[in-house]
Parts: sequence; C-alpha cells; structure tokens
Amino acid sequence: MKDGKLAGTNVSGKAIVKFASGALSQLSGKAVTFASKPLGYNRFDLQFSD
Repeated sequence: MKDGKLAGTNVSGKAIVKFASGALSQLSGKAVTFASKPLGYNRFDLQFSD
C-alpha cells in the first residue's frame, strides 16, 4: 500500500509447460499465456490460458 492505495504491477507473458501431471496433464509440452494483477496486501490474481 502506498498513500492508502494499492501499489503493484500488472504482469503478463508467455511460458511453456515442460511437465504436468494430474488435472494439468493436458498442458504438458504446450505454450500458455499468463496475466497477473495485484488484489491487496500479499494477494494477487493469476490467470493462465492456452
């Protein structure tokens, strides 16, 4: 927090899932994009899409 307002950065990018198992096994070897934004103190929203 800075001056009573949320201080943070929005982040986005691309990644390759080298290995995945269980519920995420269908993403193994695929490229995904991600986006993250701050929600509060020590909290953030992280979303992945393929």
